[in-house]
Amino acid sequence: MTGHKDLDFTGSQTLVVGLAREGTALACFLARHGARVTVTDTKPADALADSLAALAGLPVALALGGHPL
Repeated sequence: MTGHKDLDFTGSQTLVVGLAREGTALACFLARHGARVTVTDTKPADALADSLAALAGLPVALALGGHPL
C-alpha cells in the first residue's frame, strides 16, 4: 500500500457531510490532494468558526445551514 502522499484525487468531485470530528480533516486532505471538495453542514457558518478557519485558503465549496439537494 502506498502512503497518502502518493494519492491523487485531481478532478474527483467529493462531498463531505458534516464538519464535526473528522469532516474538517477529510475536507482538508481531499482538497490538498486535488479533489473538488464541497462541504455541507446543518450548522450555520458562525457555529463552525474553528472548522472554517482550518479550511481557509483551500478550494472548498461550502453549503452551510442545511443539506441542499
